[in-house]
Amino acid sequence: MFAVRRMLVLLAGLLGCASTPRAPPLMPGGLDAAAIQGTWHVVATTFPMWTDGRRRDPTFTYSNLRRDGDEVRFDDTVGFVKDGEADTIRGVDTQHASVATHFTWRGRGWLVFFTSDWDVVALDPAGRWAALTFTSTIATPAGLDIIARTPTLDDATFNDAVARLQTDPALRPFLSGLVR
Repeated sequence: MFAVRRMLVLLAGLLGCASTPRAPPLMPGGLDAAAIQGTWHVVATTFPMWTDGRRRDPTFTYSNLRRDGDEVRFDDTVGFVKDGEADTIRGVDTQHASVATHFTWRGRGWLVFFTSDWDVVALDPAGRWAALTFTSTIATPAGLDIIARTPTLDDATFNDAVARLQTDPALRPFLSGLVR
């Protein structure tokens, strides 16, 4: 029995597990998950999967929002182009019960054993852009994405977003590796 428990703990560590959520200071009022429904384009990132050049035009689509008591979930589809072909990664996001800006992603299909935690750390009041951080897993480092409702952001809007993120000391280290 002890060996089984130890194996489960090791497996959870390898595959990713829930982290302790931090309420981002740039989101003092929390977050209504409905505000992020729809399709977003990654306009800047530190994530190697997007910066290595093999996968292009990444998008996140959050859909099918559903509430079950205190639990809020929605479908998460990551779209991108690889070798000229459209591809997707599908999962389900669950909003944290007490920190509304924190979500846990769980893959679908053969990715069902993988989880990742992410947070909405900033959201433009006009809803044009948002900033997300994500925790490290065995396969990915921790990082930051700036996402927008359009495939690009004009320079002024992008610079305003970065300036806003720089006010949070926890986000500054991510900004030095940000690729637009």
